[in-house]
Amino acid sequence: LKQMIERCLRKRVRYRYHSIADARVDIEEILSDPQGITSAVAIAPPTPRRALPLVAATVVVTGIVAALLAWILRPEAAHSIGLQRVSVMTPANRPVAITGWPTRSLTISPDGRRLVYIGANLNAPAGSPRNQLELRSLADLAVRDLPGTSGAHQPFFSPDGQWVAFFTTSGELKKVSLAGGSPITLAEKINGSQWGFGVWTKDDTIVFGTAASRNGLRRVSAEGGKVTDVTTLDAARHETFHWFPTLVPGSRAVLFTVLRTSSHPEIDAVMLDFGKRRMVLDNASMPLLVDGGRFLLFQREQSILIAPFDTKRLSVTGPAVPLTDKVRRDRPGSGLPVAQLAVSQTGTLAYLPATDTAAELGLVSRDGSFKKLGLPPGDYTLPRVSPDGHAVAFIEAHGQKTTVRVYDLQRGTTTNLGMDEDDTGLAWSPDSRALAVSSFSKGLVLESLDGTKRQLVPTSTRGLILRTGSWSPDRKHFSYVVQNGSRHDIWVLTMGQKADEKPSAAPFINSAAAEYDPQFSPDGRWLAFVSNESGRFEVYVQRYPKGERLAVSTNGGGGPVWSPDGKELFFQGSDGGVPKLMAVSVVQEGDRLRLGKPIGLFDLRGPGSTGTMEEYLPSGNAGVSYDVVPNGKEFVMVRRNAAAAREIVLVQNWSQELERAAATK
Repeated sequence: LKQMIERCLRKRVRYRYHSIADARVDIEEILSDPQGITSAVAIAPPTPRRALPLVAATVVVTGIVAALLAWILRPEAAHSIGLQRVSVMTPANRPVAITGWPTRSLTISPDGRRLVYIGANLNAPAGSPRNQLELRSLADLAVRDLPGTSGAHQPFFSPDGQWVAFFTTSGELKKVSLAGGSPITLAEKINGSQWGFGVWTKDDTIVFGTAASRNGLRRVSAEGGKVTDVTTLDAARHETFHWFPTLVPGSRAVLFTVLRTSSHPEIDAVMLDFGKRRMVLDNASMPLLVDGGRFLLFQREQSILIAPFDTKRLSVTGPAVPLTDKVRRDRPGSGLPVAQLAVSQTGTLAYLPATDTAAELGLVSRDGSFKKLGLPPGDYTLPRVSPDGHAVAFIEAHGQKTTVRVYDLQRGTTTNLGMDEDDTGLAWSPDSRALAVSSFSKGLVLESLDGTKRQLVPTSTRGLILRTGSWSPDRKHFSYVVQNGSRHDIWVLTMGQKADEKPSAAPFINSAAAEYDPQFSPDGRWLAFVSNESGRFEVYVQRYPKGERLAVSTNGGGGPVWSPDGKELFFQGSDGGVPKLMAVSVVQEGDRLRLGKPIGLFDLRGPGSTGTMEEYLPSGNAGVSYDVVPNGKEFVMVRRNAAAAREIVLVQNWSQELERAAATK
């Protein structure tokens, strides 16, 4: 400021400011550095008499500068400065992780000065947490780990910006102080916690919703205590979840997403004091209120829109316009992709820019070489090779729906088995003539390649998810997963002796741990699966229908697949800290198995054709993401861009652009 004044007082015109706009730029720089302003103020020594005219001039100029400061800081100043975008790069060893679906990996403080995001560790062993919370202050370039937050999900700030709350996979809601210290547990035994989303109100109440079938929105004190219900699911409207709450500024109302099996999602409002609920917007999800509640930002299918909003009437008051910024999603092709963005109370938008997430389906040899199949890039998941080795079935997502497709490996042609579904898994029958297909809405259905269908297991419980596993070689038994929030149990369906006889289902592994991805051995005597009973996810094999259980992986693992001859068991794990496809030799000794030491075959990551880091799709609770061909020498895998992101974009003063767009629509 002192230098500015001196520049204003220079005698020669060429060395003074040419316009008020030049002075404004310098003033903005001063405002961005409050420490500089403070340090410039000091107690001055007595002023000599001959300097009084200069002091008088300085006082006059200081008054002008003060007026300029007041002008820039006036409420409408943000609009006059105009739209600004800033790119914030994270360190190479602290990229942003997209941890699954649904997830939101970053949050911004209410004052817009600090970012907290989920940092990725791509070298972490399989089965162990690959992420933790990172703090990035916009005042400096440093990124700081938040201790004790390993495996955190869905972070969100307290109203004063001094705390960050987050969920864990083990059913907890926690908070951690940005000033330091260990996280504090606020609630435990939250079903579906890793898919929880919350908001922290000004009266120190946290309202949250999770992927659990028995609860709507819930709340708990920010100091911890009893968890109580805020909303309940309406069975008559086929509601499955209440998610993504956001607080309406200046009120006790919360907006949230209502998911239904029978129609599009909608945004509802609920009054926290009375529990009264009303619909705000149909065919919309994931609300965020910005600029003091003047605008409602929301998602509609694959688009992000924003509309003027009335916080008193809790209603949209004008047309919605699309957000022009290309924002990354956690899974673009899913029915409900979550945009990776956050908004501060000051109106700053923070988001991850969209990247090319199209995947390639190909054959990978045991040495890691990749050969693309004759398919264009797409959103492919869960490829399964037919037992005869002639075809690969997979799920392709497009918009809010999915299609089961079958690719002929010999002829290079593709046929569609179904359209406009919400499929979650596939499993070939032993004769390669049919597929067991699981979906959110229809449960478990046996679909023949000739077009006939047979219901195996209906989805009878609201919010229950069925995921396919595998058939026994004699086709008498079918293993599958029953998911209810965080609970994952393995069931076996026993087929009837006659074609019209109804199959019977019974739990095979039903414990407090999460078990999934069941795979029958080629002789049908063993079942490989994944469980976190040890505290992290490992691959196990157990005698069927009952008998001993053996640990297959030793350092975390997932996605078990048997070799066609039953002499090897593959899984996705780690070797020396490097994610690899692992192989374990299997020797049958009577009624027992002798397992060899896990050996890494090839790295699951590598440079792609564009030079960017790519990885083979990891397996998880949604199913095994790869398969082995009958010769045992190649694997069908999905290759995509690595999930980590280096760039976070900040957008400031964007409400003016939105107002203009709405006015011209």
